[in-house]
Parts: sequence; structure tokens; C-alpha cells
Amino acid sequence: MYQLVTKWIALASLPVALTLIFFPSMIIRYTFGPEYLAGALALSVLSLGFFVHVVAGPSGDTLTAMGKTRLVMYDNVFVVVVNAMLNLILIPRYSYLGAAVASTVGFVLMNTLYIYQVRRDFGTHPFRRSLFRPALAATAIWLALYGTAVTVTSVDRVIFLSVVAGFGLVYPVVI
Repeated sequence: MYQLVTKWIALASLPVALTLIFFPSMIIRYTFGPEYLAGALALSVLSLGFFVHVVAGPSGDTLTAMGKTRLVMYDNVFVVVVNAMLNLILIPRYSYLGAAVASTVGFVLMNTLYIYQVRRDFGTHPFRRSLFRPALAATAIWLALYGTAVTVTSVDRVIFLSVVAGFGLVYPVVI
């Protein structure tokens, strides 16, 4: 069940994550306005971190369900300390992008700990081949569509919608 839930969470989240990671300026421009475009790279970085968290999220829940709540607490305290240190180092130099990087590192670290501990204590992990094949194929198709679009012309609303719509038509077939 753990692997099945992870698979469907990952596959359901992948199109949103790819859109946020590759088209942050378009998302920000049409959601919040052009005055917030400076945050586009931070949105991409945070989207990657949240995608990792969403995909690996069942690992923390699995530890909790198996009675490892103290271990989850220790992991969270450790990640909070690492995140705070990274924020102290990165924010003065890189501002909100530093905060985004620190948060993403925190998410990746926390979920790596969770996955490792589930594997160590229960002999399982959240990933199986039936997740990787469609995810890799879909990502390759996305990269081909995106790469073609941005090489041919600059990214505008029509290109953005074309890539997203094209991917939306192909993605269910890949799944």
C-alpha cells in the first residue's frame, strides 16, 4: 500500500511540479502580477522541494503509523536545526532565494531520513519500477516539449499553454 500510494501521489503531482519548476515566471505573472517576477527562481526551487516532500510524504506517515513517533520527532528537530543554520547563512547573502534553498534542503533531508529509516526498520521503501518508468518517460516528453518551445521562440502565454496542453494530452497515455 505504501508503494502504491507513493506511486499515485508522484504521478498526480508530477505535471504540477513540472509546470511550477519550468514556468515559474508565467505562473507568477498571471497569478500575482509582474511585480513579483523576481521570485520566479525561488518558486522553482521551492516547487522541487515540495515535490520531493509530497512524493516521499508517506514515509513519515509510515513511521508514525508503525509507532516510530519519537524517531519522527528527532528527525524533525534535526531538520529544524539544519534549516535554521542554512537560513542564517544563506538569507543574508541570497535573500528569499537563500530561504527557498534552505527550505528545499530541509525537505530533502527530512524525507531522505524518513525513507532510510523505513527501509532500515521495516525493510521497504516507497519506490518501485512501476513509478519510475512512467515518471521518467513523462519527464522526457516534458523536456522535449519545453526544449523545443524555448529554442524556437521566447516563452509567452501561447507557448506556455501549448506545452502544458500538449503534455496534458500525452501524459494520460504515458501513465
